[in-house]
Amino acid sequence: MAGLVGVLGVLLSTLVLLGTGPAFACSCVAADTAEHIAQADVVLTGQVASIDRDRQLATYSVRADRVFKGTLPSADVEIGTSAQASACGVDLPESTEAVFFATGSGDGLHMSSCGGTTLLTADLVDEVTAVLGAGQPASQATDPAAGVPGDKDAATGSKASDSDGELALAVGAGILALVAAAVAGVVLTRRRRA
Repeated sequence: MAGLVGVLGVLLSTLVLLGTGPAFACSCVAADTAEHIAQADVVLTGQVASIDRDRQLATYSVRADRVFKGTLPSADVEIGTSAQASACGVDLPESTEAVFFATGSGDGLHMSSCGGTTLLTADLVDEVTAVLGAGQPASQATDPAAGVPGDKDAATGSKASDSDGELALAVGAGILALVAAAVAGVVLTRRRRA
């Protein structure tokens, strides 16, 4: 019995530590341009200068042209997204112009396929302009204080301490499960001997 409890404890802690990946494809609620604008902290047009991808994250280096909503730390910004379309990641080719609807601020901008970011078209720019006005050149919509290094994670748009805390919680839960399984095994072994 003690061996079974130990094995179950190890299996449980392994599941907690490793977790599971997303089981479902990206599913977005239908939204129009006005809703995308309302949900975004920053709305801009710009050209994708480069893309840095790994298995989980893609970081787009964007040369902003016009800013319709929010401020940028500079005209050259990085906007993060999931690298997987199944996790609502945005997939834009390099050297293309797009309209970006991003959340976060400064160095912590994030976009998702549910947020409306897409290739630039005259019709889409007209829709954005109808809601927000003509915007301003990116060089005039910058605030160097908006990008405080370390404030937010550029790829996820969340504070780094949030993800660090989640990892620590998962590791702590796994360790706690191992300790509980070991204690249960010792107690059961002692009861059998007594």
